[in-house]
Amino acid sequence: MEVGVLGWSYKKTSVELRDKIALSAVEQAELADRLKNSLPIEELTILSTCNRTEFYFSAREIKPISSELLEFLIKRWDLEELKKQAYQIQDVEMARHLFRVASSLDSMVLGEPQILGQLKEAFQRFQNLGWVGGRFNYLFPNAFHTAKRVRTETGISNYAVSISFAAVELAKRIFSDLSQQRVLIIGAGEMAELALQNLKSHGVADVMVTNRTYTNAENLADKFAGTAISFEQLENRLCEADIIISSTGARHFILTQSMVRKCLKKRRARAMFFIDIAVPRDIEPEINDLPGAYCYDIDDLQNVVQKNQEERVRQ
Repeated sequence: MEVGVLGWSYKKTSVELRDKIALSAVEQAELADRLKNSLPIEELTILSTCNRTEFYFSAREIKPISSELLEFLIKRWDLEELKKQAYQIQDVEMARHLFRVASSLDSMVLGEPQILGQLKEAFQRFQNLGWVGGRFNYLFPNAFHTAKRVRTETGISNYAVSISFAAVELAKRIFSDLSQQRVLIIGAGEMAELALQNLKSHGVADVMVTNRTYTNAENLADKFAGTAISFEQLENRLCEADIIISSTGARHFILTQSMVRKCLKKRRARAMFFIDIAVPRDIEPEINDLPGAYCYDIDDLQNVVQKNQEERVRQ
């Protein structure tokens, strides 16, 4: 039995394409069921984050199955361009790749802490679905153990800035004094909380939080002395915000160009700064065409951390 990984990441695949191949937990389970009846795959774990979609699998022969899996996915997504951007890795190199991913050594932001939790969650999900056997029960826990050692035995954790932190750094480049800006957070998950932590550390005092589940928005807002608003109020309250950070992971745009156009008119063209840290994206990219609106997606954030990358690698 051999092991392999087929995937796409921020290194070669644009956020536009990553939007199209991002998979929710439900979609992963449905896809796994289809694969069970289509390909002779023994074990499977799908990892889908804002920066990568990867299929870890074991089979009697990896190369032919990997090629068949690629063709299967191209047909499913109707995206022929996936073929040139895919990476296919097997056996020892697959294990090395898994360990690098778990340790955040392959992340857009080197040292970011979210990927280990995301990988553990993916592994647990497919374990519960009955897709994990002896090989993966050996490989994945060892990758998790190695990732923990990397964080505790090297200096990389000192530079463990998340995508959320990079988003705040980008906001600082636009607004010299963040304490004077009103911030709107859309989404109440881990990424949203990390963004709030970093905003608070840079002097932000006026924060609004919204989420489809109001109690989640309320809990997060209370934790950081902010104000919770219902999701139904989003369009009306949007115009009050100077900085908008969105990370809901919805399957459609939360904020559209027409919504922002109305806000800019009310604000008399006073600038609005948007950071979209969701994949699929929450914010319609055409917002950038409006005078006074500045929208950055997750690929733009890579430039924020570029100047520190060499120092992190040396650790």
